[in-house]
Amino acid sequence: MPVIHPRLSPTALPEAVSRFAELVPQVELFRIEASLKLDETRRSEMGQFLTPDPVTRIMGKMFAKRPAVLRVLDAGAGVGSLSAALVAEACRWETRPREIHLLAYEVEPLLIDYLLRTFDLCGAACDQVGIRFLGEVRKEDFIRAGVGTLQGRNLFPGERLSINAAILNPPYRKISSDSQTRRLLGEVGIETTNLYTAFLWLAEKMLDAEGEMVAITPRSFCNGPYFRGFRKALSRTMRFRRIHVFESRTDAFSDDEVLQENVIVHAVKSLDHTKVAITASAGPEDEDCTIREIDHEQLVDPSDDEAFIHIVTPRG
Repeated sequence: MPVIHPRLSPTALPEAVSRFAELVPQVELFRIEASLKLDETRRSEMGQFLTPDPVTRIMGKMFAKRPAVLRVLDAGAGVGSLSAALVAEACRWETRPREIHLLAYEVEPLLIDYLLRTFDLCGAACDQVGIRFLGEVRKEDFIRAGVGTLQGRNLFPGERLSINAAILNPPYRKISSDSQTRRLLGEVGIETTNLYTAFLWLAEKMLDAEGEMVAITPRSFCNGPYFRGFRKALSRTMRFRRIHVFESRTDAFSDDEVLQENVIVHAVKSLDHTKVAITASAGPEDEDCTIREIDHEQLVDPSDDEAFIHIVTPRG
């Protein structure tokens, strides 16, 4: 069942978040504390690693559109670090949204309390700049819930799903060919071998036209036969606006000792032909970011039946 986050009274909020600028650092403390409590074996089985502060800040800044009502999907939300980063940025926008609606999915019981506290802090930050905030935490498996939503189930009477922004650090785990997850995904035309591409594919289907997606993922989806279906589906509905590459394989999730080549992608649910920015930095905290601008056709050749994504970094 969904949980509408309970708003705290102003006196119950810590003084540290009396300004929206302190929102992300406070949630980073939640992440560190929760990471120490999580069982390593279960975390490995779930394939989820919580997003550290420097990465969330990069991702929050990537959104380019300024809708009057910002409706955000955060699937596999953890403690809500990505949601907080986007809210903090929206509070700084020159043209701020009138409302922010956050819809978060999380199945790990230990993280739910932190996530609700994060939403309280997001609400307090929005209050200070005159933004109406609505937050909803759904203690459900995102795959099951997302498939149900696309099939017209799991919605409240009169509710129409409307998402114009998705921010994701999806779980990385293989999907067994005979699993219920694989069967559910097949019901909505998704055939893929890993949870991270399943999350992205579902989010793409749930996005409104012109909606934006920002996600940090392994780079492996860019080529190879296992992710061909995902790449082709993405190329039919979305266009990349920016891809950010870290030169170090360890810095993005250094707290968790994850050895993985990660990229951050920003894509829009539109077929407009615009330039794509390929950016690179040594690590998330490196402010020396190099930029290379290319045509979208140079990134994804429309005549390529494999829909390979060719990322050539400014330094490479």
